[in-house]
Amino acid sequence: MMKFNIKTKLKQLSGIFIAFLLLVGGYLLWGLSDVVYTFKDTVNLENNITRKAEFLRELVIDAETGQRGYIITGENEFLAPYENANHQFKVVVIDLRESLKDNPQSLHILDEAGDDQSDSVHLLT
Repeated sequence: MMKFNIKTKLKQLSGIFIAFLLLVGGYLLWGLSDVVYTFKDTVNLENNITRKAEFLRELVIDAETGQRGYIITGENEFLAPYENANHQFKVVVIDLRESLKDNPQSLHILDEAGDDQSDSVHLLT
């Protein structure tokens, strides 16, 4: 039978403690990586929604510009940007609604913005 002195026992205990810390640290890193990936997905979704919202703003500007050009000149060529923007606006709103389906507050804001766009741009129809 082998006798262990205090120094050997402390080394073994230290080894067990370090192994335990490595296991706990590995588990925490694994959990943190999951949080990071979830956060990354959320940021990508938010960026996508922001791009779509900016595109909607550009479409409203295009529609209003075409509308003004038609009202001032009476020439039908100015209706092309207006009609294109109105068509694209509807498509982007449907896509944006799908992206925001889990966020009722943002859906409400989108509905209000759509109503405002309809009021300001659909004066020709």
